[in-house]
Amino acid sequence: MSDSGGAERSFVRRLRVLAHLQPLLDIEHDKNRAARAGGANRSWDAYDMRLLQVSAFDAIAAEYGLHPEGGVPRMSVEAAIRAQAAQSAPGRTSAEHAEVATWLIDRLLNVGYAARGFDVPWINPADYTRADLRVVALYETLTSDGEVRLHADEAALNLTLAGLDLDLEDRQIAAEAVLRAQIESGRWLQAEQSAAMTQRMAVEYRNRLDRYLRSVERDLRDIDWEADAETVIEDALAHLEGRVRALHQLSDHATQLAEDVDPASRTQAASVVRLVGDTLQHLLALQRHILAARSRFRAAQVAQGFAISLAVGRVHLHDDVFKPLLSMPPDQLADLAPALVTLSAGATAPRVPSLAVLANVLLARPREREEAFVGVDLGDLEEIGNPFERFDDDTWAKARSMMAQLGPEPIPLSALVCGADDDVALLVALCSMRCWGERGSSETRDPMLVGIVAIESGIDLSLDRFTVPDLLLSRLSGGADAAR
Repeated sequence: MSDSGGAERSFVRRLRVLAHLQPLLDIEHDKNRAARAGGANRSWDAYDMRLLQVSAFDAIAAEYGLHPEGGVPRMSVEAAIRAQAAQSAPGRTSAEHAEVATWLIDRLLNVGYAARGFDVPWINPADYTRADLRVVALYETLTSDGEVRLHADEAALNLTLAGLDLDLEDRQIAAEAVLRAQIESGRWLQAEQSAAMTQRMAVEYRNRLDRYLRSVERDLRDIDWEADAETVIEDALAHLEGRVRALHQLSDHATQLAEDVDPASRTQAASVVRLVGDTLQHLLALQRHILAARSRFRAAQVAQGFAISLAVGRVHLHDDVFKPLLSMPPDQLADLAPALVTLSAGATAPRVPSLAVLANVLLARPREREEAFVGVDLGDLEEIGNPFERFDDDTWAKARSMMAQLGPEPIPLSALVCGADDDVALLVALCSMRCWGERGSSETRDPMLVGIVAIESGIDLSLDRFTVPDLLLSRLSGGADAAR
């Protein structure tokens, strides 16, 4: 089976597990409806049904396998729910606690319906058809002596006990342990799914660390280096060292076992080896990235310190110079004031002007004024008052025909003029530029441009001796009649 087939199976399996959330969350919304069924003024707002559900699954998991003929006695599960309900609402009666426990178990069993479980609407990812997916939370069995035993569906149990209780690092370690067990037992199909999950968690861990390192690198001023950044880096390196060592061993082990695998599982075994190798490369790249983080942080610290020193170095003339200066004793002020004032005031004119310089300025003859403009040789340039006057009637007719093709769907100017003569393409481009300036106004002087809207695409279009924006042209619905 192909790699995509294994990924698809993993996707469907996780989607089915996630579908178990729907009936579990619906119970929280249905609690007050059940409370009002026993009395108009009753309310179960004091009880969090999600908390009580976790208590129920915990009670089942704690006694699973301890009783003959399997399952857990219903009375034991109800007792655990009653104890949790009493802690949640100590002011309520024990009878109400028992009623809540009984109702919750019946609701998880979906009592009152002929079929066991819940029908959850979903879309089958194999062919994207809508259907009802049957999911089970709890189900009952009877022992030989007539005792009711409760069982939890495996997907619901994993969802409530494991899926929500592990951080990313612990999930990585657990996934590697599961993968090792599957490889050693020759379950290559399941190992392929676990290897894909391990790779996704490695990418997730890399992205999470990368976001943190970028946030620290952007601003080091509010970071306690010893307590925050250094601790995170050391913990990440220690975690990565363990993951790299484990994946090295897994890769060697999987490669050896894959050589002697039966022909039916060779594709899955090769996929497992490839996925484990890719995951190992992800982690090694992340390890190098973290090891280089300290040097990047030092460079960022220098740059940010320099920026901070510029901000601190700004001097306020009144508050930082003149005000402290005027508060000093007169003998010190006499020495400092002239130097500071001279530096801040700039150059000063002499008190007595020089008579020789003044006489030369007053007796100098005025300079002759030069012409403000010089002549420009126009050569053979043709003076055109209106750029549209250069086009003949035939060119105008072709341009009108092309502009009339515009409809509500945007068309690039380059596509509209593709294959047209240079003059026709230039005229259409000029008309489009006018539409871009007038924004489809009905007051335009040319009826063929009414309702045409031009939007910049960010790309330039080179025509004969001209470069214009490659506009996106479309016609508003109200301008179609005017164009005809």
